[in-house]
Amino acid sequence: VGGGLDADRQVVRRVALEKEGELVEVLDAVKRLESASKRGKDDAEDSAMLQRLTGKWRLVVTTGDQKGRQVTGGKLSYFPIKAVQEFDCGTNFIQNGVYLGPISFEFSGVMELLPKRRLEFYFNKVALGPLAIDVEVGKDAKKKPSFQWIEVTDEFALARGAGGGFGLWKRVDEV
Repeated sequence: VGGGLDADRQVVRRVALEKEGELVEVLDAVKRLESASKRGKDDAEDSAMLQRLTGKWRLVVTTGDQKGRQVTGGKLSYFPIKAVQEFDCGTNFIQNGVYLGPISFEFSGVMELLPKRRLEFYFNKVALGPLAIDVEVGKDAKKKPSFQWIEVTDEFALARGAGGGFGLWKRVDEV
């Protein structure tokens, strides 16, 4: 079983770093990794994995839900523009940014690491370039925006979003 999961990690890694892979192969690998992550009840490993989130991560692939996958014709949906998320597990800071050349659009806020590899968040600031305003997006929602982390390595991060699709990021040094 360990060899199988290592092979699944390599499939996901190849997609994250090289943008190579077929949807069916990737979804199968994600399902197996997700099942294994739910079976493992090691709180210390879960905590260590979530701490590896600290840093900047460029979004590579999103699948959306089943309906969204039908729209893409069963192909992996590589994210077409530069979108980077930053996590700081020490300060519970989260930032989502979309970057089009010199233009940046960023949401920043507060995240909370919860048991079972869950991360919930809300945004309290929106910025378009140097212009920023304070907001409250998701703070009082009954169901906050969230990610259920499946795998976080030094090179890639894989999570299922609250909407049911998965996202795959690669670690980057800068925006």
